[in-house]
Amino acid sequence: MFEQPAREQLHREIFWKVQYVFDPEDPTAAFAYTIGLADRGLPELHLAAAPEQDPSDSPWILSSDDCAHQLNRFASLLVDGAFAIGEPVSCTYDGGASTVIWTPGEPVPRDQVEAYRADSRAHIMPIRGRLHLPDVVPLADLPAGTIPLWRSEQAAILATVVPNRRGLRGFRAPRADAPFACEQEFGPLTPIVEARAHAISQATPIMLTDLLWRTMDAEHTGGGPRVILGTTSTLARLVGRDEAARNASRLALTLVKSFRGPNADEPMWRAIQNTCGMDDIGNVCNGLSGILVDQLAAILVASTVADQLDDSTRLAAFGPWSSAHTSSSMAPEEAWWAPEHILDTVRMQLDDADWDELDHLIAAWLELRTTPLAARLRGLAVTGRRGCPPASELLAGSFIGVRASFVADVEFYLTEFLCCATALLGERASFNAHDVHAFCDPFWEVLPELEFALNSPIAEQAA
Repeated sequence: MFEQPAREQLHREIFWKVQYVFDPEDPTAAFAYTIGLADRGLPELHLAAAPEQDPSDSPWILSSDDCAHQLNRFASLLVDGAFAIGEPVSCTYDGGASTVIWTPGEPVPRDQVEAYRADSRAHIMPIRGRLHLPDVVPLADLPAGTIPLWRSEQAAILATVVPNRRGLRGFRAPRADAPFACEQEFGPLTPIVEARAHAISQATPIMLTDLLWRTMDAEHTGGGPRVILGTTSTLARLVGRDEAARNASRLALTLVKSFRGPNADEPMWRAIQNTCGMDDIGNVCNGLSGILVDQLAAILVASTVADQLDDSTRLAAFGPWSSAHTSSSMAPEEAWWAPEHILDTVRMQLDDADWDELDHLIAAWLELRTTPLAARLRGLAVTGRRGCPPASELLAGSFIGVRASFVADVEFYLTEFLCCATALLGERASFNAHDVHAFCDPFWEVLPELEFALNSPIAEQAA
């Protein structure tokens, strides 16, 4: 099997664990530390989730996933001898809007810090952080020259809405001439927020179920809705739209309460629970309701600062909805498709497949699609330029493309497989050879060249 050494050397043995400790009464007191570095003669690492920062009503705090990611990065540097006492490391967050300067301190005995699960003989290296934010810009109207662009965006969002007689009432579409003025409930981009809220209010149970699945898939990538909320809330604060962002979060909660009903017994919500196979018990911010609240808040808060988003944040924020608002397959809209040479590489693997080979492929995918690897790949496919068109479009003219256009299940499952394949190829450097083999092995009888294609340099494929 051909392997690219440059890709494989990105992976190392992770022999340590990360313990995260959260105080529900004081989120700023959360912290995390490693367990296991001491087994190799190294100090354990200890990091406060809230770096030093100016007082604020909404303090900047790393999530549990962020803490784990940051400590894993620092531990890797420590193992490589590149993490030295007193030498600061600068890290950016929130799409570049936030910077934290982390400085490793002198290791101290374990009893001098809170790291109770670490070896009692271990020394602990405290890592102190200082948050640096750009100056806050006062709330202002959008530049007049950008208004036509946002009117087009508003029209494009509303053009995707299919009227649903069972949809929610009270979430009206904004007028075509709605003003883009800053002194509105959701800031200068209020018509965009209202257009997205209206589109969501008309969602069917299938669309909302798909959105929930895509949200849970995105969580496997480390870039789920709470990460988006952290980034977009920071951006909102920097441009004076923090109140607009809070209002958008409240709107997301109102939408979910309306879908759910006061006792989580609305027919639509029962249908969603049955399809997802998950119960929704307790507070609206927990369980299945909580997942949807987080996702809708991520979409709507991102909409309040859509003019401030970088490309990666925009794709991650709106991708799950792009995939879910059509129910025939998980294929996102064109903005989320992988580059053409990646689509071509995957397309070539299936162009000559026959009826029996397609049946074998679908049967194998039904087994693989329930794995964490498949969930991560689906999440990647809808949160960046890593997805693909529906199978009937990508494989148009081939036998299985024609079959997909007539058989709904083939279209659905084959598109899901294709999106995962393009995501794996597009993010190949994030996966090791074992991951690639685990993905390809179930299909080796019908797609014998798939593993080689996924392990081949993309530059050669693009040439």
